[in-house]
Amino acid sequence: MTNTGRFVVIHEVECERCGGEGVQQHSLWTEYFQIQEEKKDQDDLVAWFRERGFSEPPEQMHVCWPCEGAGVLRQNVDLRDALQAIGAFREDDSEDMLEEYDRRKLWSRGADQ
Repeated sequence: MTNTGRFVVIHEVECERCGGEGVQQHSLWTEYFQIQEEKKDQDDLVAWFRERGFSEPPEQMHVCWPCEGAGVLRQNVDLRDALQAIGAFREDDSEDMLEEYDRRKLWSRGADQ
């Protein structure tokens, strides 16, 4: 049986949008707080959001959409590429590795006989 598939590993990186938290503040809340910092008097919260199309203020925090709340982004990576990325494999080593594998295979067969 010949396996024509490929091996992959999962590469995870921290989500830049949420900083690994999995949630982020609604952009209008961020804007509201910035404006309120600059003012002396406080706007009516409900009225401020109504002016922006909301009948009530939205939830302040929501699930980060790029990472879907995981805090990390995942990507399938070819095993060879992953090994190269961590310095465990170089393309020019592949022939040497295959030759070594063949030598060990032949040696193990000889040891069995």
